[in-house]
Amino acid sequence: MVGGVISSTGDRDNVTMMLYVGSTPYTVTYNTSLSNLYYNGVWHHICGTYDVTTRDLYLYYDGNQVDFNGSGPTSVIFGTYPLTIATYDIAATTRDFNGQIDEVRIWNKALTINEIRENMYKHLTGSESNLRAYYKMNEGSGSSTTDNSGNGFTGTLGNTPTWQTSTAPLPYETSANGNWNSSSSWLSGQGYPANAWSIVKIGHAITANGNYSVKDITIHYNGQLTIDPTYTFTITNSILIESTSASTGSLVNSGTLTTTGATATVQRWFEGGGAQGMNHFVSSPISNATGANLWGATVGSSLKPWRWDESNDVWVAVYTGQALTPGKGYSVPYKSNKTLVFTGALNDGNITVNLTKNGSGGATWDPYYHLIGNPYPSRISANAFVSDADNTEISGPLYFWSDDKSGGGTSYTLADYATWISTGSTTTANSKTPTDYIEVGQGFFVEAYSVGDIIFKNSHRANNSATLFTPEPDPIQRIWLSLFYQPENLYNEILIGFLADATNGYDRLYDAKKMKGNSFISFYSFIENDERPFVIQGMPSVFPEEYKAIPLGYNAGIAGEWQIDFNRAENIRKDLSLKLEDKEKGIMHDLKLGPYAFQTEIGDFNDRFVVHINLGTEEISGIEKKESNLTIYSHQHRIILNDPEMQAENILIYDVSGKLLQQVKVGKSDYHSIHTDYTAGVYIVKVQTRSGEIAGKVLFE
Repeated sequence: MVGGVISSTGDRDNVTMMLYVGSTPYTVTYNTSLSNLYYNGVWHHICGTYDVTTRDLYLYYDGNQVDFNGSGPTSVIFGTYPLTIATYDIAATTRDFNGQIDEVRIWNKALTINEIRENMYKHLTGSESNLRAYYKMNEGSGSSTTDNSGNGFTGTLGNTPTWQTSTAPLPYETSANGNWNSSSSWLSGQGYPANAWSIVKIGHAITANGNYSVKDITIHYNGQLTIDPTYTFTITNSILIESTSASTGSLVNSGTLTTTGATATVQRWFEGGGAQGMNHFVSSPISNATGANLWGATVGSSLKPWRWDESNDVWVAVYTGQALTPGKGYSVPYKSNKTLVFTGALNDGNITVNLTKNGSGGATWDPYYHLIGNPYPSRISANAFVSDADNTEISGPLYFWSDDKSGGGTSYTLADYATWISTGSTTTANSKTPTDYIEVGQGFFVEAYSVGDIIFKNSHRANNSATLFTPEPDPIQRIWLSLFYQPENLYNEILIGFLADATNGYDRLYDAKKMKGNSFISFYSFIENDERPFVIQGMPSVFPEEYKAIPLGYNAGIAGEWQIDFNRAENIRKDLSLKLEDKEKGIMHDLKLGPYAFQTEIGDFNDRFVVHINLGTEEISGIEKKESNLTIYSHQHRIILNDPEMQAENILIYDVSGKLLQQVKVGKSDYHSIHTDYTAGVYIVKVQTRSGEIAGKVLFE
């Protein structure tokens, strides 16, 4: 198109391509209000073509044909005017272009509409066939622009240009969280991607709130695309979901996703290290993955993917050619940081996993674990998954492996399971705490509560952008306790949560059994009349006059001094009363004042410690009334009195009406235990000392 000009005409009411042969112009024009075309602050793509063979002239606006002239010139006469951009006449400054221009291309062929659409939203390499001149317009200063095609046609810029950073949609890029059709979601001047041939990059939380189609889409590690219900989103050529050490992009399909004919690629970054590799539980976001996706073309004799065979309670190797089952998890060690690449058909819709209970088990309560995983190219909500009415075949907790790169062996490892249940989460020595959102490609263990199928659903896929949604207030009161062996940094923690729907017995959705992953340490609590160990307990909310006495147990793989500590609390009053009873030593320790240190041998110890928790507003409304370090509490139908100064002389027990039920004269001792047979309720204990009286309330359940 040498000798041609695309510009606005003098009357400024249309856009015209004029092709001159001598002094004769041949034109195609798009008659539109320039307030819509130029002055709406949005970038537009303008293209004109001429075919000397057919004499056809075409004008395209944003990839759509807007005018046609079939009577173009029969030949082209090459002129001597310099190649100018942004002006009608280099000598007539009154007809300069008023706006922004970027990515000017000149071809020596008449591009088809499909060829125009193919290239209009991306940068060129400069080596494309038939590309005669290419101006990226990125010099930053001056009145000329370099020809990046290598043909040497330097361009002259009219109107004394002002240079600035371009926001032309090459491709469309997000600038903020928001809806797809909101211009504020995209870089300034881009409008929004309305064409089916658009190329898009998403680095924010974007909601497709209508029916849209794009050619190529990239979801950056910090990006998220959510397809609203009732709408269809179509991708015609390619989708890439990126992953880095920071996070992984997410595609949440709550409507209809169409990717027929498109190439889908999902990345997933994993940390590596250690002589034996850092172990991860991994799942596939595509339906046609194999063992090669987890590892590569070859695997070593031991450093290879594994799957858990519940029926035989063994790990089974997975080789490169073996198909991976959607919804299943696999254990893989990586000796260095690795980004897995899954290319194929994205998992979407219902994904069913069958649960069996064929393992050898042991005691009747031994769990039957299955290693499963998030099957989608998006995060999922753990709470939505486990509370789904179709998933009652699993217990409530999810167990995530947190590795320390040690590979086990003879050294002391910090690796263990971090646990999530709707009551809350416990962390590990590596400070990795699960949340309600399960990442792309993340595997985890569940316990088969009964035999049957569980179903992953699109409704479990999660949009977790805090800037788009205001979270509901969290009503659960939580207290975390820890067991710690400082010389080797061994660490375990338990969680006690208080919530309205929990009971004092076992609750599938609120109580998580302890899954021991470290042979040197284990810390757990017990539910009344239940011998199973629990890492998380959900209990009913308590009233000011109530308290909870919760037995604790532990396993120590090393003899020496260990510590039990009060770690942290959520939604708890400052006047929380939290006491640890060491029944072996007859000591009641206030955990709010610091950790409790004790000596232990190697082994399991399930009847030594009890934690007494009171959430009320009065110090006596639960487990104690203090004076000179004297402490009163109840445990298993006994009144316990810790009296370090041995000042108690008489203990009197009353019901709430004031009736005296029992009186006991005690001798000099720092510990007294009085057996009772009282029914459940609140009782008043009065202790007569040499210097006066002390009274407090206790609760029998």
